[in-house]
Amino acid sequence: MLLGLSRAVPANSEWVKHRWQTDFSQAEAEAKRLGRPLLIHFYASWCGPCQRMEREVLKDPVLLKHFGTKFVAVKIDIDIDKHEALVERFKIQSLPSDVLVAPDGRLLMKTTGYQSKELYLARLALVGAKFGDSKRSSFLPSKPLPRRDLEPTRPGRRPKIAARPTADSKRTTTSSPGRNAPPQPKVVLGLDGYSPISLWNWRQWRKGKQAFASVHKKIEYRMATAGEWEQFKAAPDRYAPRLLGCDPVVLWEADHAVPGRTRHAAYFDGGLFLFVNEENRGRFKNNPIRYSRTRHVMNIDEVQPAPLR
Repeated sequence: MLLGLSRAVPANSEWVKHRWQTDFSQAEAEAKRLGRPLLIHFYASWCGPCQRMEREVLKDPVLLKHFGTKFVAVKIDIDIDKHEALVERFKIQSLPSDVLVAPDGRLLMKTTGYQSKELYLARLALVGAKFGDSKRSSFLPSKPLPRRDLEPTRPGRRPKIAARPTADSKRTTTSSPGRNAPPQPKVVLGLDGYSPISLWNWRQWRKGKQAFASVHKKIEYRMATAGEWEQFKAAPDRYAPRLLGCDPVVLWEADHAVPGRTRHAAYFDGGLFLFVNEENRGRFKNNPIRYSRTRHVMNIDEVQPAPLR
């Protein structure tokens, strides 16, 4: 690991690639030259959470391989006198802290405290995607897939279709309020209570918990753990079903927003799609490009009840 870097070393040297730099001025110049975001990690030698991040996160090969190509990264020891101005500039009040700055100096992201490897990479992917040309950022680390029933595919390939969840995945319904009851905001349960993060990370149908619920576009999604909840909050549009969970085949052919069902699901091009029945899922499988390119601006109030079949 790079512990120091002489100013005599050229900024574009192979020596600085895939390593954390320690000279802020040089790293900032390199980021501007490459047009890449600058990742700044503030730490101190006496900080326990900083030491843990150093061991568990900052040396991860998935992270390091993108330095110099997607990001330029620099570590800042706050106990070094010359770094006082940086601590003041970025208003660092707790450790560890991470700051992501655009090449033009705009603040893109700031986080504090220890972060797990998964959460750290997910947050970088969210911001890095704006500067990359990949639809699904490669920063998300590969995970073992105990069930390969929800396999992501690329455009031009047939999507592998999700197996049916267990019988307890029937759509949750709520009773209608009394005639004199005040109107309630319409918030519906998404994915029948299954965690969208478990689907994304491990391709598993895993029930979420009310304690880790998050409402996105008037749809409540439930995660299985606090870590999953943080990952979803960082990028809800990435993990939530496309088209508010509505069947893309019905939307394309009938211009009606009808919610699909978890028992009829498929991943395609990094997005989760739901269908009202096996027939529509099969039609999507045969022509995924056509139906996945549907563009509709909707809100949950426009979604119609699913047909009973």
